[in-house]
Amino acid sequence: MESKILIQRNFSVSYYQLSDTLWLAHAELQDEQHNIIAKLEISVPELKIKDASIEFKRKPLEQCLEVCNKTKELIGVSVIHDLSRKLNEQFSGSDGCPNVRNLLVTFKR
Repeated sequence: MESKILIQRNFSVSYYQLSDTLWLAHAELQDEQHNIIAKLEISVPELKIKDASIEFKRKPLEQCLEVCNKTKELIGVSVIHDLSRKLNEQFSGSDGCPNVRNLLVTFKR
């Protein structure tokens, strides 16, 4: 039997140097149901989040937008020390979004 792709998900992560003290991390998830863009402004050398946003260009459900407000709670979080814990708190469970969590965790690497 020949295999065929059932679902394909694409993640893209880029980092930009905006200034000597500020980076922009940009991640995007695309599949048949989603097109989600995450952006974090990160202070250097502290590696703390200065600003955060999520944009849904395509989403399966209207309630997906409810997680956008949670993104601002990442401001002040250390990318190195606290990001994984904070992402689990904010984006796991019934009122979270595992797709947004998975997208933002790409910044941990």
